[in-house]
Amino acid sequence: MNDCNNLITWSVGLCLALLFLPFWLLFIIIAAIFYKGKPMKLPFNFNNNSNRHFDKWEAEELERVKKARKDFAEYREVLMSEKELREFEAFKNRSDK
Repeated sequence: MNDCNNLITWSVGLCLALLFLPFWLLFIIIAAIFYKGKPMKLPFNFNNNSNRHFDKWEAEELERVKKARKDFAEYREVLMSEKELREFEAFKNRSDK
């Protein structure tokens, strides 16, 4: 019985998809014909940078992150050199004896 319900569900879904698919294809074809050769005007603009305050904050945050990364890299370099020095001293003391 469950297989029959699945078959009916898939059949109805496929019929609905086939019913609405031609309308979407027709819409896409008509839109391509009308807008051929000229850019489409969207109701919103992704390239609009009119929010100066956000842009200023974003630039400051990026600069702060770059500085923090640089400081961390320097701090890590110091720690690594100290660790290598300790390991070398331990090796030297072990091989001396």
